[in-house]
Parts: sequence; C-alpha cells; structure tokens
Amino acid sequence: MVVTQVVDMSPQQQDVSRDFIAGSKAAWQTFNIKGGLRGKKFQHAVVETDGSSAAVKSAWNAAVADPRCIAISGSVGSAVSEQLSALQASAASGKALPIVAPWLHNPTDKGSRDGVFDIFAGQHQQVEFAVRSLAIMGVPRVVTIFSSALYEQQSRSQVEKAASATRIAVDYVPATELSGGGYKYRPDVPVVLFLGGTLELHEFITKMAMPAGRQCYVIALADVNLQVLAQMSKIPSQISVVATQVVPPVTSGTAVVREYREALSRLFDEEPTPQGLAGFIAAKFTEAAIARSAQPWSRSSLLATLRRQEDSDLGGFNVLFNKGMRISQYVTQTVIARDGRVLR
Repeated sequence: MVVTQVVDMSPQQQDVSRDFIAGSKAAWQTFNIKGGLRGKKFQHAVVETDGSSAAVKSAWNAAVADPRCIAISGSVGSAVSEQLSALQASAASGKALPIVAPWLHNPTDKGSRDGVFDIFAGQHQQVEFAVRSLAIMGVPRVVTIFSSALYEQQSRSQVEKAASATRIAVDYVPATELSGGGYKYRPDVPVVLFLGGTLELHEFITKMAMPAGRQCYVIALADVNLQVLAQMSKIPSQISVVATQVVPPVTSGTAVVREYREALSRLFDEEPTPQGLAGFIAAKFTEAAIARSAQPWSRSSLLATLRRQEDSDLGGFNVLFNKGMRISQYVTQTVIARDGRVLR
C-alpha cells in the first residue's frame, strides 16, 4: 500500500515543505520499523513539485492511476493543497482519493470537503488568535503588512473581521508599497502583523527603518519557519518576531512532541520545528485513520472512516467534532529570541 505526499518545493515554500516532509518521513519510518499495521508496511512516496498547476495535476493523476495508492497525506504548502482539493472536487466518483491532513490555509468548517480531511487550524483562526492576543495585551492599533497581492486578496477580510471583533484599529500597507524599499516604522504603532512566508519576512525585517531606541514586534503566521529565519541572518536587536503555530510547542512535554523529537533524533540529523511536527502529526493522523478502516484497506474504506468524523487523540493533539463540525482548532504562538533560539 502507498501513501503519497505531494509537496511544493518552490523557493518561497521549500523551507516549510522540507521540514514538513522530514516530520512525515520520521512518522512513517517509525510506523514501519514497529511492524506497520497488522504486519503490513506502507510505502511513503514523496512527490516534489514546483507548485505549478501542471506539476500538481501530474502528481494527482499519477496518484489516482496507482492502484496501490490509498491516500494523499500531508500535502504541503497551502497552494498545492488548494489545487489538490479542486482536483478532488472535479474528479469522477470512481476516482475518489482521500486527501488527509493537508497544510491548508483555508480549511472547511466541517473538517471535510469533497474528500479533503483537514486537521490544522487555518489562516482565519491564526489571524484571530494573533489579533485577540494583542487585544488582551492592550495594543490599540496594529499595522498589517501583506507580502504579496495574493496574500492581501486572501487575507484582508480575515484581518478586518478579527480586528472588528476585538476593536483594534488596523492600518494596511499593500504589497505594492513594499517594492520600493522597507517599511518606515511608525513610533505610535509598535506592532506589525505580517502575512507572508519566511523569505519575504526576512527581506522585510532587514529593510525596516527603525529609529534609535524604538522596539517593534512583528507577528507572523505558521508559514514562517522561525528556525530558518534565524539562520538566514541575525535579527535586528530592535525587532522581536512572534509566529502563530498550529501544533503544540516543540519544547513541550506533550506525548506526540516527545515521540516526534525522539524519532527525529534517531532517524535524521534535524532540529525539531513546528512545521516538522505538523508533518509528523499529519502522518500519525493518517495511520490512525487507516487502522480504524475496514479490511481490505482501500480508498473507499478509508473515505468511509474519515467521513464518520471520529474524535482523535494523537498524543495530546486532539481532533474533535461536534455534530459534524470540527471544534478543535489548535493555535499557539512561538517567539524567537535575539540569539536565534526559538522559545515558547
């Protein structure tokens, strides 16, 4: 049996995808080392793409055509997962292929969409969490930076809704205004909400015009890999970076985190990251769903199991449902220290 993972290795996405793949590999290799499922081992096939529609469609067609393939699990990044979801929706009924635990910024409220079964909090929940945390701290105003026109199109309404609910005033800097240089820091707005990837955030903070004696907090979302950001260059001492995460902190004692760290240290020379932990959890969720499915294992039996929307406890990461609605949408925040250490 084969489980396929379709990933986006384009320059803007590869830092997230690389860690996500490592986490998934660690989970599947551990699963097979322990004997698989009732003695049956599963092949974890990684299909790298450049993120283009042609490449994603080719990967989808190959997976659908492979009779051994039982699911697409842990697709990453969000653009690839969206394309796979669209292909799933337009597929003939006889070619239904479960898309399990994708890295998807705009997941469905019910946790499934035409055979797509997401488990991670989307961008809406991350923005809401970030804005609410600012409101709790008494921050009255925030500047929102969109790294691209696409991010602005996808995310502006989400920011507006979250700001309205918390009564935080928001200033918007369109992506077009960043092309000519860095953001000119405003002393009356010490907090910036940044929507974009790691490379874009690195370019942004290195070009920020900061007056002496001022401190700025940059809030990013889960598509930012803080470890990679710290490795690219030293973060200016006047800037603190905080990123939302959709998995438990990699420094926590949660059972699934301990299992991930142990597998990673045993199999790979890799540092634990939130994106890697997400890949590990995606694989664990898929393994658990297959284990609950009726034999002989097949796409249809796995789809039937996933559509029952049963609660899952993956060692402290819970996927819970209530009357068909997914009610567990885990979000937390991680801070990067000035010396590059990632803190809770």
